[in-house]
Amino acid sequence: MKLPDLVARFLPKKPEAKEVLLSLILDDQSVSAAAWIAQPKGLPTVVKTVTKPLSSDSWDERTAVADSVIAILDEAVVPAKIEKVVLGLPPAYLSPDGEILPDIRSSIKELTKKLDLTAIGFVPVHQAIAHTLKIDEGIPPTVILIGIGRMLTVSLFKVGALVGLRSVSRDGDDAAATEKIFKSFTDVEILPSRMLLYGGSHELLTQVQENLLHHPWQTRASFLHFPKIELLPTDFAVGAVSVAGATELAQTLGVEMEESIAPQPQEDEEPNVVMVAPEELGFKPSQEVPDTKKTKLTFPKIKIPSLPRRGVGVAIGGVVVIVFIAVLARWVVPHAQVTVLTLPQLVTAESSISIEPTATVVSSQEHSIPAHKQEKSVSGQSAIAATGKKKVGDPAKGSVVIFNKSTSSRSLKKGSMFVANGLQFTLDEDISVASASENLISGTVTFGKANAPVTAVDIGPQSNLPAGTEFSFKDVAISIAIARSEKAFIGGTSRDVTVVSRADYEALTKELTDELVKKAKKELRGGVNPTEKLIDETIVTKVTSRDFSQEVNQEASQLQGSLTITVAGVSYNEDDITSLLKENVATKVPQGYALDETTLSSTIADVVVARDGAITVRASLSGKAVPGVDVGAVQQTIAGKSLTEAQEILRNMQGIAGAEFIFRYALSRDRLPINKNNISVRIATQ
Repeated sequence: MKLPDLVARFLPKKPEAKEVLLSLILDDQSVSAAAWIAQPKGLPTVVKTVTKPLSSDSWDERTAVADSVIAILDEAVVPAKIEKVVLGLPPAYLSPDGEILPDIRSSIKELTKKLDLTAIGFVPVHQAIAHTLKIDEGIPPTVILIGIGRMLTVSLFKVGALVGLRSVSRDGDDAAATEKIFKSFTDVEILPSRMLLYGGSHELLTQVQENLLHHPWQTRASFLHFPKIELLPTDFAVGAVSVAGATELAQTLGVEMEESIAPQPQEDEEPNVVMVAPEELGFKPSQEVPDTKKTKLTFPKIKIPSLPRRGVGVAIGGVVVIVFIAVLARWVVPHAQVTVLTLPQLVTAESSISIEPTATVVSSQEHSIPAHKQEKSVSGQSAIAATGKKKVGDPAKGSVVIFNKSTSSRSLKKGSMFVANGLQFTLDEDISVASASENLISGTVTFGKANAPVTAVDIGPQSNLPAGTEFSFKDVAISIAIARSEKAFIGGTSRDVTVVSRADYEALTKELTDELVKKAKKELRGGVNPTEKLIDETIVTKVTSRDFSQEVNQEASQLQGSLTITVAGVSYNEDDITSLLKENVATKVPQGYALDETTLSSTIADVVVARDGAITVRASLSGKAVPGVDVGAVQQTIAGKSLTEAQEILRNMQGIAGAEFIFRYALSRDRLPINKNNISVRIATQ
């Protein structure tokens, strides 16, 4: 309990603890550590933080890296010595009940033993971050925390309460995996429009952030409007573990905390840090530490003796002083700040509208808005590996003797085809072969013959035929003419090489086109009003020039090319949809609520493009309806009430999700000030 400074001056002050404690986050990609000193109000003074990546997901590596980061911290806190540690653990190391898994517990035991550390507690990293956000921002957070490591962990908090927790392996598209997790939160009607990324290196977080920013969240998940996606500082998580550890340690030791009281939960609230005895992780304390009890502040009882009659005036004066002090203590001094957390309602109006290229103004009668033509030419170049395969080499060559069996001479043209063993060969020059002659006396026939050079049609050693191979003519019967090799054919060789294929042309064209379309869209969006939205269904891409450094079937290891494309499309202004549908949205605002026009956002779907260029879409405009809260009525109603009564009163008011109470100079935190003017009311929207 805090007392006014006047009283605090007369109370003895406890000496500040100079013990340096350690926060240590152990996950699958890195080790983060912070050295900190507990302070009287519970918030720690962080001396230094260090983060180092792991080269492998093993406990030997984790122990070695932890040792190196602690050595750096030891140098920063000399002459103090770091002995006690609060661990920050990812959900993968914990059971559904929040306990450390048995195999992880044994590994932590071995790690702390090797590093001469005494583990005094642990905290889930996502819970520590949410706790610190509550302290920094003054209200329980409604936020989506996304932890990035070898696992992707999504923690969903609503008004400070964890309502969803899922983890999946990062083996593909992070945005698609996150979307799948969001869809598994079937009990959550509207997702918080705020994502915070933590864990991993800054480069990795930036890469994941870019991936998430380009995902169409409004059409893929139940967001009121496109979410804000931000990165937490790299040392935020380990700092949050330090804050959570210091908070719980202060409560354990009876240190007075800042007087911030949350609404009474229906179930027991989970502590920030699970404080454990060293024995639970397999350690024995080096010495017995006596229990530290909270210091109970007492005042001496004041006795007022009987006064003689002549002292009646003095007595009356004393009574007046006492009454004045009582009034001061009950009416003037106590102050409270009440943060009322309102729960807005989502209101949406939908309508079919046309986006007209010829229109210049919004027409509520025609239910149309103007369309704006956009065009951009961009160029780029790239290279890909060639994938075509081709055999190159030389055909076999040789000489054959042509035998003419007919009684008439035969002329063969260059290119005439021969066949042997299923292989084809061609004549290299024109050849004339004499006719066959017959000896009438002996009855023998002598074939006409001529030598001729031939070359195999196909390359390769298979055409290196041996001597004595018989050839037939492709278009002449063997009864009329044949050929035979007198020597072996030689020179036939082949080898496989990589060449540019037609498919490589198409692949490079597609890759460059996709890249240039994204570039053109980005430049188009950057050159117009931020509220101007390009309609993807109207985008037309035309390749205006293309140049490749290699020809098809040319031997090469890669294909290089440049491309120029023109991207044309139609855009519309979101403000036009807001102007057209805002009245429809306003009619759906419940009684007692007011439309927050700053939250209005629009989307389009079911786009149909007619031949004449007219575009028909289903437009949707959504916004938050915020309940009206009469601050004066709240002050009047809860003044002098106990917290239980005040919470019940506020819960029964329309659109209020909860409240937080912060006391100043109050002797009791169980009851609000009697003076309503000493109660300040702040409205916060979740």
